[in-house]
Amino acid sequence: MAKLKNKFIMKKLLIFSLCVLLLCCCNSFPEKSIFEPLTDAELNKAVSKDAGFYDFYFYCNDYLKYIVTDAQRIYYYDITYNELFNYGKYLDKLEGLPEEEFHKRAFKKNNKMYKLMFDL
Repeated sequence: MAKLKNKFIMKKLLIFSLCVLLLCCCNSFPEKSIFEPLTDAELNKAVSKDAGFYDFYFYCNDYLKYIVTDAQRIYYYDITYNELFNYGKYLDKLEGLPEEEFHKRAFKKNNKMYKLMFDL
């Protein structure tokens, strides 16, 4: 009887952990490369999370027409829609700041291990 109860508990624990894993892996924006077109369902899902994604997606596709060489495509292939969209939102937050403050914050975000020093 105790073995049956333990199996039942382990089964529930396994199902619970799989559900948590699936929920954690679900992202609001696609993790596809910017060179791979999104399906209508993926685009609708992303737009339902943030309406600004629609304009971003079509602007991104228009810009990608100018990346023509294979070297450029290989260089930018690892960039995903999610990364690029989040970076754009980050830059929008910094837009109203003075130029020096803008560069300080961008440096701190990208280079956390270095001390910030400006030579003015």
